[in-house]
Amino acid sequence: MPEFKRSRTCILVLAGLSLLAGCKHTAATLKDSSQAALTNTIEFEETFRKAVNAERYDEALQLACAHFALQCKNMGVSPDESKSARAVTYPYTNKIVLYPGAFSFMGIPHAGWLASIIEHENFHTRQSMYIRAVVMGPQARILGDRSYEAGVEYEAWDYQLKQADRFHLNCEMVLEIERQLYFYGKILQNKGRGPQDEAEEVNDFTMPDQEQRIVFKRCERSRNSSVSK
Repeated sequence: MPEFKRSRTCILVLAGLSLLAGCKHTAATLKDSSQAALTNTIEFEETFRKAVNAERYDEALQLACAHFALQCKNMGVSPDESKSARAVTYPYTNKIVLYPGAFSFMGIPHAGWLASIIEHENFHTRQSMYIRAVVMGPQARILGDRSYEAGVEYEAWDYQLKQADRFHLNCEMVLEIERQLYFYGKILQNKGRGPQDEAEEVNDFTMPDQEQRIVFKRCERSRNSSVSK
């Protein structure tokens, strides 16, 4: 009996040590994986930044598409800056053209912002071709009714907002998306009537400062809450 007890005890102790070693190994593996992921992310961001600053936009686009596993077919880059858009989707072909402004936010290269814009444009390709190609433009130009244009854009910006966490957008970016939603939402509220001049756009179609501060603080609270968890 004593010998049996000692053997059984040894087996239990050895099993416990094996489990402990396994736990340590698992913890070490998780730590190594986490550090590797962090290193890879930093390297990716640095490579992306260098490509954008060197105006190698095609390379930067490929980096972002691969990193975020995006659908980037039928997509190209125009080296010419556009004052009116960061990107455009042509309705008949669904060809997407990105401008240099899509690769940076407030002058700072940001792959997540680019990815967010790409998904915005990809969303357009899934919207009604008839509305985008046939109805939207003539309705706005001839009738002065921007209802369909505003509806199409509002849906895309709303989708972009829902992807904010996926692309690690900061609160300044979230606020920019919210501003766009406010602008197109106002047009929809006005039954398709958009701003007639710059002063009206600023006064009646731009999110008030107080509301912008509320949006920004709400975003910060959400970010801080996620970090604390």
